[in-house]
Amino acid sequence: MIAKVSKLPAWDGDTLIEMPIETHPGGSALNTAVQIASLINTRWREKKLCNKFERCVLHSLVGDDVYGQLVTERVKETGVELSAPAVGGQGVCICLSGPTDRAFVSYRGTVERLCERDIDRSVLISERTGHVHFAAYYDCTGLQRSMPALMMEARAMGAPCAAPSAAPR
Repeated sequence: MIAKVSKLPAWDGDTLIEMPIETHPGGSALNTAVQIASLINTRWREKKLCNKFERCVLHSLVGDDVYGQLVTERVKETGVELSAPAVGGQGVCICLSGPTDRAFVSYRGTVERLCERDIDRSVLISERTGHVHFAAYYDCTGLQRSMPALMMEARAMGAPCAAPSAAPR
């Protein structure tokens, strides 16, 4: 959720804004998956892609609330496959965007709960896997211990892995 503000509200106060508050499903993992899916679709149309890059799968948890539904709809619109059970509250970030800086109010929700048992290893790590990208490393506290082993297993199968970024696939 993005609110463009000229000043932050004081406690027990209100700041009126000129622009509507926007809701954009996203985050580093979803944004990366959407871009990869777009690239895959473009390359397939141009017949410039090998069979290892047939699809993009986002391995995550999605909330069973209205925000989780927004994420699920966004994923379906973009051609990204979702390997994610719907449980609990979707992680949400409220961004207060000012003229020169921004501030965030974040709820990690499902991202924090994600762990190895939530990932379909047969899809994540297979002979058909062309690339594995891990995102939201510091937010995915339930997956941090398993991530090095998952990366090593994917590399052993021949899939290039992107090291954990500031913000899993």
